[in-house]
Amino acid sequence: MKLSFHSWAYGSMFSRIPSYPLEETIKRVARIGYQGIEIGAARPHAWPPDLASKDRLKIKKLLARCELEVAAICPNNENLNPASPIKQERLEAIEHYRDCVKLAADLKSPVVVFIPGWRIYGTTFSQAWKRSVEALKSTLELAEKLNVFVAIEPVNSFRTNLVIRSDQALAMRDEVKSTRAKLLLDTIHVWLEKENPVDVVNAYGQNLVHIHCVDAVHGLYERKIPGQGEFGFKSFIAALRKIGYQGYLSVEVWGISPDEIAQQSYAFLNPMVNSYLSGREK
Repeated sequence: MKLSFHSWAYGSMFSRIPSYPLEETIKRVARIGYQGIEIGAARPHAWPPDLASKDRLKIKKLLARCELEVAAICPNNENLNPASPIKQERLEAIEHYRDCVKLAADLKSPVVVFIPGWRIYGTTFSQAWKRSVEALKSTLELAEKLNVFVAIEPVNSFRTNLVIRSDQALAMRDEVKSTRAKLLLDTIHVWLEKENPVDVVNAYGQNLVHIHCVDAVHGLYERKIPGQGEFGFKSFIAALRKIGYQGYLSVEVWGISPDEIAQQSYAFLNPMVNSYLSGREK
């Protein structure tokens, strides 16, 4: 298991300010000590159509100099709902996800995040589910060729209304029948849906390939820096050890002081990761 930091905090989609170019973001994340960076596929970081082959090579060289891996590519979902009844939006969403798969392969990232989308008024659950599955299958066709995992992420019911729980993510993964379809656990979504994180880890097992790491406080929809909430990381890490998890813990918190967020998160999580790697409980 390794530590990663999500580039959203340095200004792509959710955190619009402060905003830093990808090159500066990579340098800052590496200086703090992280082994990986999760890159948001949005401007100013990594909107795939902006990045020609020479640009991707430049990023790879910088990552190598900074001794940093790309833990995952996280797509932009604004106006890109794969479950939309609007055909053009679905087509553009599929194109974006496939572009992210190509970017992941070029940057040697093992994972692309897949958000199944959301139902809009007048759309039934089964209609939205079918459209999302079709988009996922199209993404997986390319992922299978390029050896990239596509990790389905359930998103809490405050923000979506399609795949919000772990059992739904498992059902979608089973339906597409692809060895490249895997699962992502986001601690804030598990917390808000009142699922036991240990149970989710056990249910996902070897299909868990990526984790978004956030702390939380009971009764609040607010992302907290790991170690500053009530999530319960000790039992969570123990569960990950039990299944032999080898992926990344990717911190996904944003705010006006991204360097401070990254540093405090690293200070809390790094001893846990070192303990995990040495096989010792703390």
